[in-house]
Amino acid sequence: MLLQEFFEASYASDNHRDRESAENIEATLLHFLQDVKPNYQITFLDFWAENKERYPELYKLANVVSSVPATQVSVERLFSLLRYVLVPVRNRLKKKTIRNIMNVKCNLQVVREFTP
Repeated sequence: MLLQEFFEASYASDNHRDRESAENIEATLLHFLQDVKPNYQITFLDFWAENKERYPELYKLANVVSSVPATQVSVERLFSLLRYVLVPVRNRLKKKTIRNIMNVKCNLQVVREFTP
């Protein structure tokens, strides 16, 4: 339902760029949904490793979605980790750097699997 509302709002927009972007997103999603068959034998990460070249925009979205904590406990754990990242000697880190550090720390097991 949210996607439908997004597309309707974008199509109704006076901004040509919004409409064009919405059309591209919708076309990509429709192509993906028609092309990809569910395979429950591979993991989420393996699927996107195989399909990142084929669906680069959706791959980026999948990375964002997979880094969002699903539970409150995860959020508390992130704040605990952040305490070790944001120490006084690291007071000039940029948001992007902090986000990257936290992403690696939270997904350390996955990083170790892909690191030679």
